[in-house]
Amino acid sequence: MTLDQQLNNLLQYLSRADHHTATASSLAAHLHVSTRQVRTYVSSINANYDTPVILSTSKGYVLRNVHQLLAMPDSPAAPSSPVSRQEYILRKLISGTQHVNIFDLSEELYASVPTIESDLKSIRKRLKDFGLSISRASDILMLTGEEAAKRALINHLIRTSSYGQFIMNHEFEFLTADYDHEQLQQELTSTLRAHNLFANDYNLQTILLHLTITVDRIRNGNIIECGDSHDLSSSPAYPAAKRLQSYIEEQFGIAINEKEFDNLHLIVFNNCMPANNAAQGIPPVTTDYIEQEYMEITQKVLMKVCRNYYLEPFEPVFVMQFAAHIKNLLLRVQTCYQLKNPFTAQIKMTCPLIYDISVFIAQQLFEQCHIWVNDDEIAFLAFHIGGYFENNTLYQSKLTCLFLYADYYNTHLKILDRIMKTFESSIQIKNAISVLNYSDHLHADFIISTVDMPFKQEHVIISPILRQQDMEKLGAKIKSLKSRKACELSRRMLSTFLHEGLFYRKSFHEKWDALKWLSQQAMQTGYASEAFQEDILNRERASSTAYCELAMPHNMQDTVYQNFISILLLEQPIMWESDKPVFMILMLGIHQASRKYFYQIFDYLIEILSDAGYRKKLLECETFPSFYEVLFSLLGTLIP
Repeated sequence: MTLDQQLNNLLQYLSRADHHTATASSLAAHLHVSTRQVRTYVSSINANYDTPVILSTSKGYVLRNVHQLLAMPDSPAAPSSPVSRQEYILRKLISGTQHVNIFDLSEELYASVPTIESDLKSIRKRLKDFGLSISRASDILMLTGEEAAKRALINHLIRTSSYGQFIMNHEFEFLTADYDHEQLQQELTSTLRAHNLFANDYNLQTILLHLTITVDRIRNGNIIECGDSHDLSSSPAYPAAKRLQSYIEEQFGIAINEKEFDNLHLIVFNNCMPANNAAQGIPPVTTDYIEQEYMEITQKVLMKVCRNYYLEPFEPVFVMQFAAHIKNLLLRVQTCYQLKNPFTAQIKMTCPLIYDISVFIAQQLFEQCHIWVNDDEIAFLAFHIGGYFENNTLYQSKLTCLFLYADYYNTHLKILDRIMKTFESSIQIKNAISVLNYSDHLHADFIISTVDMPFKQEHVIISPILRQQDMEKLGAKIKSLKSRKACELSRRMLSTFLHEGLFYRKSFHEKWDALKWLSQQAMQTGYASEAFQEDILNRERASSTAYCELAMPHNMQDTVYQNFISILLLEQPIMWESDKPVFMILMLGIHQASRKYFYQIFDYLIEILSDAGYRKKLLECETFPSFYEVLFSLLGTLIP
């Protein structure tokens, strides 16, 4: 009997069953296959629809909509690319409870055994990060390792396959059944609310994914029997975890043992905090929740951030909220729990300065608490830092302006008041004077005038009766001028960092060799101290400095005598990470006194170098003068 016939038989059986529901055992008996094969059939059928037609419930499989079956599409083609084949093999290894035959894989994928064996080599490298391996006895393959590690792998694969989205879908290929996530989320949300707990959207989806994987694995006989115990019985998350345990056991007919509950409790504990009854739903930040030790750690870290990046002191409310995050972060690390951030790569690319400050914070936590913070946690730190600077503009000085008016019973005062209230964070009024008293000798970044005159400098003409379109025109002008001013400053600053003696064309096999060689050149030529190399290596260990086929390693400590950028154009790319080739390295040495100004050009460099066409032009340069000329011509394209 063909696969299509088996699938049609399964659907027909469900359509005739009472309430369109049948257990896996009854389906297996009817089709003369194993229950595992039934699960494979169900996943195959659901893969052909935008919304699954077969759901898994505590009573068995349920047919959602019989009418959808009348137009069942053809079975999908077998995976053909190496990536799709490897994903298929991983699904087979992680989803099944039995061994996988390599010849069966060969037939299913229409690929030769040597091709499958080549795929297995790549898969084994990926599995090392999870403490897993593939054992082979003759033709039989089996995924070996701790159950907790296998669940971590499934979690990673599901998140990767969802392309950075954190909203749970109805169907994931790495699970053996389909689950009603809406119902699960409703119960989870209700449970947290009932026990006065708060979880933001990211944390909520993390708990939900964990619950789904837990149910799926236990239903297939994959149970955590051993592992470290964590005494969290006094935590506010304990009653909520107990309620979730009861719900899962009743809804899905499974038993959650002590170790499984410990794991469940840990997930809830690490993703929640006591809720705030305020309308905005912001987590509370009180000394009842944040112990003094976490406040002291946070204050020390933020003090160093202010000193290193020349920032104004952080507001007390932010310090309290950030301390709450630091506390949860440290507890996650202590319990070996990893929180996945779906936007890590995006934050790193689009907000390099904010991310860099977050890396600095991670380094300070390592020095104070001896804990290692991964890229995902760094990105969560960036959420807080970026949110703070959204209302406290980072390194953006105000534009100066002259306000000119035709005096008529002081009507200009209302106009001036509205402009100042709207653009207070962006402009500074140097002078407000009548047009009769204006002189060309008075200078500012631009002029706001209610009278149209032939001004020799940048200006905006507004109506004496202020309209919305006047405010919009003024806002656009301010944005354009600020961008131009920042870009011009960047060009001036960048010229002081570039030195002809630090331009190289050379090849390296490993990134660490390139970093050591470049830093050594900077130290030997007197630009940096002997501590510079270790500073560079520590920054790279904290988080990769690769961006779009280039790397921008830089110092975080006061290890530089004179500002510089070492330019290394590679003859052959270096695999900076497993999937990130790098063709160009710009090693930045930033003197402490220039750090405040340098970070104004950091974003502009990234904006230029993230363009593939621009990078190509720079990589073709054979000499420093040509590189300098091309770079500054490209920077000129950013000026409005």
